[in-house]
Amino acid sequence: AASNTTNFEKSTEQLPEPPAKKSTTNSDIPKHPDDELDVDAMIVADLRVELRKRGLDTKGRKKELQARLLSYLEEAKAKRATERATRHCRPNTVESSKSNAFETESDKH
Repeated sequence: AASNTTNFEKSTEQLPEPPAKKSTTNSDIPKHPDDELDVDAMIVADLRVELRKRGLDTKGRKKELQARLLSYLEEAKAKRATERATRHCRPNTVESSKSNAFETESDKH
């Protein structure tokens, strides 16, 4: 019976550990529908639909359409990231405008 316990203990030691949870440092960043597009797997008709939605040129071969859409998506993603960053770094404009208004009123009197 003791040898069965030893075998059991050995078998549990050999089991791989479950994968560690990925760190979610970007958990506060909302997912955007554009992030889910798989441009490489899209057919020409779908590429043209997505380009048209964004007001982009729909003429060209598949590789050109893919490159055009990918370029747009990368720029849009960078713009969203910049906007998020500036929102977090912006000084409280409401408070500064209130203090300016207060100073302006006191200067008038």
